[in-house]
Amino acid sequence: MKSKFLYLLLFVVLIDLFAQETSIRFFSHPGFEYQHHADSGTGNPYFRGGPLILFATSQITENITAGAELNAHYMVETGAEVEIERIFVKYYHNDYISLRVGRMYTPIGFWNLNYNFGLILQPNIARPMALNPTHDGGFALTRDAGIQLEGEKIGKAGLFYKFFLSNGIGKNGGLLGSSDRMGRTNCFTGQIGIEPVDGVKFIASGQFNKLNKGQLNQYGAALPESVDYMVGNFSVVYLNPDKKLEFIAEYFNTQYKYQTLGSHTIQSGVAYLGYKLTDRAIPYVFYESSIFGDKNPYFPSINEYIGRPFQSVSKYDVGFRYKINTNLVFKVEGGLQFEDNYGTLINAKTQLAFAF
Repeated sequence: MKSKFLYLLLFVVLIDLFAQETSIRFFSHPGFEYQHHADSGTGNPYFRGGPLILFATSQITENITAGAELNAHYMVETGAEVEIERIFVKYYHNDYISLRVGRMYTPIGFWNLNYNFGLILQPNIARPMALNPTHDGGFALTRDAGIQLEGEKIGKAGLFYKFFLSNGIGKNGGLLGSSDRMGRTNCFTGQIGIEPVDGVKFIASGQFNKLNKGQLNQYGAALPESVDYMVGNFSVVYLNPDKKLEFIAEYFNTQYKYQTLGSHTIQSGVAYLGYKLTDRAIPYVFYESSIFGDKNPYFPSINEYIGRPFQSVSKYDVGFRYKINTNLVFKVEGGLQFEDNYGTLINAKTQLAFAF
């Protein structure tokens, strides 16, 4: 943890010394949650302190920018942790072509690229389950180190694209450590989309990573045989700041194709719908689902984050977001969560997301 923090601190100091313009901001989002297990009649109220997110960006030259995102948080199982979510340098040639090198979010879908771990910008309280970090119960490759070619605002259709070649799935996420714990086979993630009208986006994304027998996955387990990891995504987004309606819908199809053990598929979906009563007050509904299907040998028998097996889950939330100002947003949600072989959970949450 100390070494990661020192690396980032050195990076930020160097940016500050040589940059023309540097911005450093901090984010957090404390809140209260209550979860009631309807089948057993037990409840669990608790306060969340929230992480401390540092996000630094800098204009080093006219064409070169740099950015870094540091996530300091406390895990019940492992104690205090610091993670580098992003650390990259970008060369901008023009709108049609830019090059980015470092660690960044993989361009799979809309949500993963547009809402970071400082949740003041996110329209609801929690990140989608599938896009959470592994230690929070997620299972997708959402961040990695590599090189990305990107462009936007191309033609009348507003075409945009991102092509990302990265380390691939591994235990430590491609930052530090021996190569056998990083991704040993490179991953390719591609995204292409259009924005024909301001705020309206249609996006298709894909991800492919061939994993070898004996290679460690992100849970630290050796794969029993080689497997092709493939993700397909389609997203539709309507977020126009001048309009009252807000809408995000995403579908993920994740396939693990084994050499002899057959194919196992996870289908995941996210849908958000909000309506601006005023510029500050927005009621919304949020739905997400992950369908695991048959037992996938890729996953451990128990999801350590929740203490239960990886299984199909559906969530339905109704919420209200109030923007006090650009640096302070209050959210409240209530909802139901249905888990296979576990039952029904009733959830109530609040969040005070802020930046300074």
